[in-house]
Amino acid sequence: MKRLVIHIGMHKTGSSSIQETFCSAKFKDLEYLNLGSPNHSGFFATLFWENPENYHGNIKAGRSLEDIRALRTEYKDLLLSQIRSSTKNNVMISAEDLSHPGGIDRVRRLKEFFEPYFDDFKVYAYVRTPASYMESAFQQMVKGGIGFLDLNRVYPQYRSRFEVYDQVFGEENVTLIPFDKKLFHEGDVVLDIAYRLGENISKEEVVRVNESLSLEATSLMYVYRKYGPGYGSYKGATRDNNRLISALRAIGGSKLKFHKELVEPILAKNLGDKLWIENRINYSFQEELSEIDFAIRSEKDIIEIARSQSGNVSKVLQDMVGNNPQAEIVAKLIDAVRYYISGAASPNQSVTSESESYVSSALNNVLDKDNVAPPVVFRELAIALEKSGDFNKAKKLVEVGLKVNPNAPGLRKVYERLIGK
Repeated sequence: MKRLVIHIGMHKTGSSSIQETFCSAKFKDLEYLNLGSPNHSGFFATLFWENPENYHGNIKAGRSLEDIRALRTEYKDLLLSQIRSSTKNNVMISAEDLSHPGGIDRVRRLKEFFEPYFDDFKVYAYVRTPASYMESAFQQMVKGGIGFLDLNRVYPQYRSRFEVYDQVFGEENVTLIPFDKKLFHEGDVVLDIAYRLGENISKEEVVRVNESLSLEATSLMYVYRKYGPGYGSYKGATRDNNRLISALRAIGGSKLKFHKELVEPILAKNLGDKLWIENRINYSFQEELSEIDFAIRSEKDIIEIARSQSGNVSKVLQDMVGNNPQAEIVAKLIDAVRYYISGAASPNQSVTSESESYVSSALNNVLDKDNVAPPVVFRELAIALEKSGDFNKAKKLVEVGLKVNPNAPGLRKVYERLIGK
């Protein structure tokens, strides 16, 4: 009998360690499919999503619809080749994005594709407590390009995530396991899933993957996402962003925690969903919500932490550049200083629009003053945009400023004026 084992995460439950370990380990009767990457998420999203052009991996890679259609054909051929060449009774795929809430049709398409080749299906997922999941998922979203704080977006939505698998594969074929080391075989999630599959691997074979960032590094990435140029959408975007994240990883050492005040309303709103998963896995989530001083209460806390780390960012850059950099690197550093001082682009990127001219002038005036408060910067730049006739951008800028300081009277006055335009 040929069986397909489908590991669907969930996210932030040691999935990367499972994937990296199973990709290289040798098993007696289990084959982990080689689909180009240990993490099969992008592969199956491209194959089975109704609109794979909306999958974040395809967007970030800058793939066109034509590119994605070609990839689908390539992926299908590779998958069928891997299935047909397998000599083991058990075949495994692992993709935490398969558990992303997306409706029952995706799961049906997955099963319908595999049914001609397998006699049996077993689905496995580890289930994390809601607050800890939201903290880890927020970090992951920031790394992935998101620059706003909304815990509704990172609440796990257990029922939408897992019930579709119960409905398509049958609850008896879907094993949901609390993400609790005390319940794992030898206290290890990688060893645990191997044990459940009837396979044995040693602790020495486990590949440890720690993708978490410190509170400080996450805050820096957050402000970069919110105020910087964005993630990018080109073939090397993911590589470049991963390098940036690696460079900032050494900064700080505090663990990101959301404050009880921020988390409790989300848990109350989703109480029915939490009770559903607790009943489904026969396990009561017990987690103590944080009340420590540096726990995040609002976006303002994240921004303030990031601002406090500017010196460490400079140190990272200095360590990377070294004491004897190439002349081209020195030129780029000086260009960055020029941009900061004048607001002007490089000579080959001249600023020509009236809006940019007003903003550049306003920025110069503000930076010429000592100890300028952030609301003043927002106010002056918004007024510059208003003068140039760009009322929408001016309004958005004031809204950002009011999030940083809701009580700034000058910003509030500009906002009220813009509302009437």
